[in-house]
Amino acid sequence: MSIRELNRNDYNELAKFLSIFAAPNLPVETYQKKFKIWWDLNTHCEDSDLLGWVIVDENEKPGNQIKGFMGNIPRKYKIEGKIIKTANATSWFVNPEYRKQAIFLMFAYLKQKSDLLVNSTSGDMSEPIFKQVGFTNFAITHKSFLLISNRKSLKHFLRKKLSNNYLIELISLLLYPICFFYNLFSSFFSESLELKECDKIVFKNNEIEFLDILWLKSDGFNIKLHEITKHDTHVDYIVSQYVQNPVNELNYIQILYSNLYNLRYLNSIKSELISAHQKESDFIMISNCKNVGWILTGFIDISRYIHTTCFAMGDQIKLLNNKHCSSIFGEKGFMIWN
Repeated sequence: MSIRELNRNDYNELAKFLSIFAAPNLPVETYQKKFKIWWDLNTHCEDSDLLGWVIVDENEKPGNQIKGFMGNIPRKYKIEGKIIKTANATSWFVNPEYRKQAIFLMFAYLKQKSDLLVNSTSGDMSEPIFKQVGFTNFAITHKSFLLISNRKSLKHFLRKKLSNNYLIELISLLLYPICFFYNLFSSFFSESLELKECDKIVFKNNEIEFLDILWLKSDGFNIKLHEITKHDTHVDYIVSQYVQNPVNELNYIQILYSNLYNLRYLNSIKSELISAHQKESDFIMISNCKNVGWILTGFIDISRYIHTTCFAMGDQIKLLNNKHCSSIFGEKGFMIWN
């Protein structure tokens, strides 16, 4: 039994392991695509960077020796003019028969040299561990707003608070017409805005800049970069992703980045945003750390239904003082800070 660094020759065996022991259980091909996104297409990932660690049982047959895994996704940011390298933990899963060795994967992750260690996808079991070893949660003030398109999304969020299916059906039937007319009425307060596809975005001076934004447009991300204009005058930039969640079977557009915290403006471009992704959407979601006004914008505040964390620790942690993680691109290691 040993803990060793992951290498690219492990991809096939690791994909097989995760398809069985990860949550959710996704096909082998899906995990192989994830590896390509995490490391092979990741322009921040250098030859010397660690991809992760695996628990290996040498007594098993070759091709069935991986018994645990914690991934490591390198990302770079520019903070106050300094290039900061982060190591983002992902997919900490272990075969239950080897759970006693799970903590050694965490030890290996903590021992690496990086300016900041970050984890934005901790689960119910791993969250207390990250807190205990000294990580700070920068998503405490995280706010999420939703523009609902159908009853399906309403029922999903009601299930987070209610267990009676009959009650969920009844409440969603009553609430959806209210949401529909709320959206319709809010449209009368919309602005005349347009979307234009672009290849780069310009960050504001007080933001932490995410370097090399172009990789986001790689195949498999379902991400669009747009400039928002009003009468051909620049208003803002927006990065949006079309998400197909295999767990709750919801399809939605998540706004990953925007300086534009005016939700009425975002409501004004919803049709163009849906058209840009060319797919039906159950809702549109934007997350940020600001208590923005949402009345008569078409959006509703659903922060109480979503538990979000973004843990960080490291030598450069002081650079995050007074910063908040306002948007999280999950396991890909992409976070927006302001």
